[in-house]
Amino acid sequence: VKSISFEHTVRDDDGPTSDGVDDEFKCPNFLVSTGSALVVLVESKLFYELAPHDRQGRLVLQGLDSPVHGLSCHPSLPLVAVCGYSGFLHLWNYNTRSLHLVKIFEKLVPHLLQFSPDGELLAVGFTNGFCKLLKSADLSEVKSFKDSRECVMHAAFSHDSAYFAVAHHDRCVCLYHFAHRHGDRNFPTEWMFAGKHRPHWRSIVGLCFSGPESEKLQLFSVGEDRRLIEYNVKSTEFDGLQLVPPDTVVEQEARPTGCIWFPFGGKGDNQKVLTMSDEFKFKIWNTVNRSCRKTALAPTHGGPIAKMQPIFKDRDGEEQFMLYATHEKVLGMVQLPLDGNPNKSMGLIAHPGNIAAISVDFQGKYAFTCGGNDLTVNQWLIDTHPLAANTMGGEGIEPFVKLLDSEGGEFFSDMKDYFYYSQIRSQDENTTKARVLDGTIPVEEISHLMCSLGYFPTNLEIKSMTNEVKYSKFGETCEYVDRIGFDDFVKLYVNHRPVFSVGPDQIRMAFDALKRHEPSPMSRETLLSLLTTRGETMSYEELEKCFEALVGDPSIYSVLAEDVYAMDFAHRILGLEDVPAVPDAHDDCN
Repeated sequence: VKSISFEHTVRDDDGPTSDGVDDEFKCPNFLVSTGSALVVLVESKLFYELAPHDRQGRLVLQGLDSPVHGLSCHPSLPLVAVCGYSGFLHLWNYNTRSLHLVKIFEKLVPHLLQFSPDGELLAVGFTNGFCKLLKSADLSEVKSFKDSRECVMHAAFSHDSAYFAVAHHDRCVCLYHFAHRHGDRNFPTEWMFAGKHRPHWRSIVGLCFSGPESEKLQLFSVGEDRRLIEYNVKSTEFDGLQLVPPDTVVEQEARPTGCIWFPFGGKGDNQKVLTMSDEFKFKIWNTVNRSCRKTALAPTHGGPIAKMQPIFKDRDGEEQFMLYATHEKVLGMVQLPLDGNPNKSMGLIAHPGNIAAISVDFQGKYAFTCGGNDLTVNQWLIDTHPLAANTMGGEGIEPFVKLLDSEGGEFFSDMKDYFYYSQIRSQDENTTKARVLDGTIPVEEISHLMCSLGYFPTNLEIKSMTNEVKYSKFGETCEYVDRIGFDDFVKLYVNHRPVFSVGPDQIRMAFDALKRHEPSPMSRETLLSLLTTRGETMSYEELEKCFEALVGDPSIYSVLAEDVYAMDFAHRILGLEDVPAVPDAHDDCN
């Protein structure tokens, strides 16, 4: 018992009886709060009951007594499952606000919950690597697995509920299959271990199956090692969990923060995976040819997006919305299609700290969040109409221009001048023939135009931009696009450029990574060797051209000293200035 609170009563002025002793025990009703997060109402009349079971109070509030990290909504019923580190699993009816079922795990700490798409099973992942499949009807155990000693971090069911995959903290992915043992129909169907693989060398941040619209069942994972891995699900029965080569490099500098299956936006082009990164970018990857079909600016309310899921089941285009959560504090929505328009997203402070899990009910009416150590589960009413109306705040490129400076600003004026010059350049500058400018430029000019605006994309980023334009209408017309107009170029620039400017501190961190964090300065020969042999390599002639453009002297050995210091290289060679501190993004929430 942690506290007692008595009911306020009117004072009895009748006084005691003639012999000075009250004939009746008097005590107001009171509330008792316990260390197990229960609030119980005790009525004074219970003191006169003789049987112990008749002297029990009435439960007023069932709270949470430990950190809550697991949360999942039932796919077809008004039920939400919640689990905590004290071993409890609660199944609540959120319409009646009543506790539907309770299960206590002895000596096990549940960390993750996931309902199967058919609603028959509830998967529970534990901190010690255990994974249990329970019947959602009564929470009885169906099967238990333990194929790792580390915490279960991610879980996913296939759309037909026949496959189940988990990712552990030790970077292992385990796959389970519901089928006849040994493929023999003489045996009953059961859940069986199908395979295990450790494909990433850094933490796994996302795990997802393909949807019913996919030609074949696929399993994907993305890790902080910047790789998107596909697994051969159908071959696991006899050969274990095999990878589908090659893996896809989704980032070069940013760290991925999650991934989901993304079948939205485009007829015939629905086999895609969406990845999020800590540089506030969405990237949509075609799973057939592993190309990046779209890069879009993500909402910047309160930090990088870590969790995301669709709100409605069977909608697409502007009628579909995505629920997202950042690592800390912020929950929000973004309207499809993902195009970087800041008017199509919103965010609010949902928890004071970490957001451990999010889930959407089967009707798209409520969103649920849990805050881990704050011992709180919040239920949010979803109203998409204000956000849909907010998109009327600007048409065409107006919302994107506001992210630059303004339509009459100097930078936007320079963009127009460079674009028109690029049209002339693409038709031969020195010709005397009459030119016909149609308001578009070839996709080959995009990289030069980006560099003129101060954004210097890598070869991979140039390839991604080219593919984005090339396949922009392929799903509708089955034809490639090889030219881009000014409005589309403005959107492309806003979505691809870095959210934060590159400054000397970023150069210093890059030098530290190249030196393997050794305290001594980097030698000139080491720097030249790395630039000419690692990553996107440059020839010696290309380096000389760069130095001539930067400092006016192509002689590398006269410009660079024997020992190269990061800050000197940033200021003297690259001409970078210190970047002012970025304001707290939490203050920018709607």
